[in-house]
Amino acid sequence: MARERTGATCDYHTGRGPVRLAQLKTCLVGVLAPDVLLISDGAQVYRHFARDTGMSHSFVNVSAGVQVRGASHIQNVNGWHSRFKNWMIRLRGVASRYLARPVPGLSS
Repeated sequence: MARERTGATCDYHTGRGPVRLAQLKTCLVGVLAPDVLLISDGAQVYRHFARDTGMSHSFVNVSAGVQVRGASHIQNVNGWHSRFKNWMIRLRGVASRYLARPVPGLSS
C-alpha cells in the first residue's frame, strides 16, 4: 500500500508472501510521482524499486526496533493496517480470494 501524510491511500492485493519487485512496479509505478520520497521498512525490495524507478528512498529498520528516523516513519501505513485488521475481525476469516475485491463502506 502507499499512503501520503495527507491520508491519500492506494492499496493493492499482491498475493501471499513477501512482496516482489514486479508486483511493486505493477501496482505503484503509475501511482507514485517520480519525485516522491518513498519511505519503507528495511526490506531490500523497496530499495531495488526506488533505484529502478529513480525515486528517492528512506527506510526505517523496524526489525531492529527503530520506529522513527528523523521525519521518516511508516506509522500512517501501520495505522491503516491496524484499522483494516480490526475491520476484518468481524468477518471471521474471509477467504483470501475475496481480498482483491473492493470493500463497500471501507474508505481507504
